[in-house]
Amino acid sequence: MMKQKKIRLVSLGCKKNQIDSEVVLGSLLTKGYQLAQNEDEADIVFVNTCSFVKDAQDESRNAINEIISLKEQGKIQKVIVGGCMPQRYKEDLVREFPLVDVFIGLDEINKLPRILDKKESYAISSVSQFVYNDETPRLNTESPHLAYVKISEGCNRVCSFCMIPAIRGRFRSRPIDSIYRECANLVHQGVAEINIVSQDTTYYGKDMNDGASLYKLLEKLATLKKLRWLRLFYNYPIGFNDNVIKLMANEEKLVKYVDLPVQHASDRMLKLMRRGVHKKHMLELFAAIKKEIKDVFLRTTLIVGFPGETDRDFQELCDFIEKIEFNHVGVFKYSDEKDSHSYTLPDKVPAHVIDERFDHIMKKAQKIAHTNNKNLVGKKFDAVIETENDEKIIGRISGQAREVDGITYIQGTSFEPGKFVQVEIKKGLEYDLVAHAC
Repeated sequence: MMKQKKIRLVSLGCKKNQIDSEVVLGSLLTKGYQLAQNEDEADIVFVNTCSFVKDAQDESRNAINEIISLKEQGKIQKVIVGGCMPQRYKEDLVREFPLVDVFIGLDEINKLPRILDKKESYAISSVSQFVYNDETPRLNTESPHLAYVKISEGCNRVCSFCMIPAIRGRFRSRPIDSIYRECANLVHQGVAEINIVSQDTTYYGKDMNDGASLYKLLEKLATLKKLRWLRLFYNYPIGFNDNVIKLMANEEKLVKYVDLPVQHASDRMLKLMRRGVHKKHMLELFAAIKKEIKDVFLRTTLIVGFPGETDRDFQELCDFIEKIEFNHVGVFKYSDEKDSHSYTLPDKVPAHVIDERFDHIMKKAQKIAHTNNKNLVGKKFDAVIETENDEKIIGRISGQAREVDGITYIQGTSFEPGKFVQVEIKKGLEYDLVAHAC
């Protein structure tokens, strides 16, 4: 009997990319491949790359080189590289990494078994069109109680700094019924927290002619009886409407957590970024969210050092985050991507100025987060237990997303991963919380 090949996954980038990796694993496992339990037993390593910014590309290249060295030492047989980088730079990567056995793009992630068995020839498509569905084999690599679900693929926005539309194609929504069946299956397997992701979550359904919308999707998913938490990521400021806000305010399963990347707050910068939104609209939107949703947690991402950003623009951004009082802030240093529109813009900000602005706004965001956390003392929230470290039980309240936000140290309960408990906040740290089980 032929020995079953064992594969190890190295998945880089965002959770949307991780779902692609899980589809690759699912397709391989259904064809007899096995998942390697540790690095030493892998025959094949699949590296799913990210190409969003230069730092992500550098991380991907370092990972590829590390895996290639294992092949050169005879520790593994094959190296497969997939994801955004081959989709964008295949010819360059083939020259740069001749020891990689297979490069696949975004449309080949469910075809890898046939490609490896040499039963299917392929060429990376110039425009990605693939969208997975509820029947696509997929292996959830998160904890048994948590999963991510991608509701669409691609993007129709024209943000001047972003290459996602060129890499992943036009926006393509999945049908509501397909998303519901996938979520129902995950809940049946024991998943209690589902995190919705896409390139532009609030655009969901606008490309279809069947009346689908984010509101209708959420309304449908909220009927899943054993689902505890439903969380939304990557909401564009345009399209996050009153219906969704009211549903979030009133539906228990929909956590009171709004992830709304604004990128900047200066109207001049927003215009150069081609965001299609003004600061006035964003101020009104956040005011409406805070008014309607009690104890809402707000998360955003920002870009500092965009071409043409002046000290005044940057100060306007700092004032904005102080006014909104975000609970969680992620900051990116501008990356000058060669094929993007922003690459052609004049008045590039020097690297040392970008570093200074990054440090300044991160400290400001940290101070705001610390104040917000201290204001939570005495309040009660649902929390989920995740891990144990040095006999400390670590979990998350509903206002903390895994990995991107802080954690909660939970006292007065036993360690039981995936268990939901009500806690009272006892102390607010700079990013994290200390709580006691009620």
